[in-house]
Amino acid sequence: MNANTYSEFADSTKLEIAVGPLVFSELFFEVSLMEISRSNNQMMRR
Repeated sequence: MNANTYSEFADSTKLEIAVGPLVFSELFFEVSLMEISRSNNQMMRR
């Protein structure tokens, strides 16, 4: 494995590490938005 391949591999790993939490927080945000709208609907029906 030469240095060039290694640096490319390290870059892609860094990218995944950086993107992972972003994707997770986006997912969490979507779910919490759904939960909030669901509870708001229940409050409006009462």
